[in-house]
Amino acid sequence: MKIFKSRFSKKFIEGLIEAFNGTEDVIVLTIPEQEEPHVDQYQKFYTAGSAELSKIEHNPLFPQNVEVRPYEELWIDTHRDKIEHLLLKKLKEDPSGN
Repeated sequence: MKIFKSRFSKKFIEGLIEAFNGTEDVIVLTIPEQEEPHVDQYQKFYTAGSAELSKIEHNPLFPQNVEVRPYEELWIDTHRDKIEHLLLKKLKEDPSGN
């Protein structure tokens, strides 16, 4: 049996609890760290049916060059070295080399 654990920051849990209304899923928008030195990652929490979230998605002033992607892509990009190390450490090959 394998057990996996995850760590969430207190700030993340507070935002999640604040946005949760007991009936709808919670959507988290994450803006990653910028190249600029003083701009940290920013997360905003919404309920799935939130009018504010709908306004953001359909606002004509919302920048057109923004791509909304799954958070997992950001996580993989952030932890790429660790993932590659784990994959190379536990490399499984069959006798043919594949």
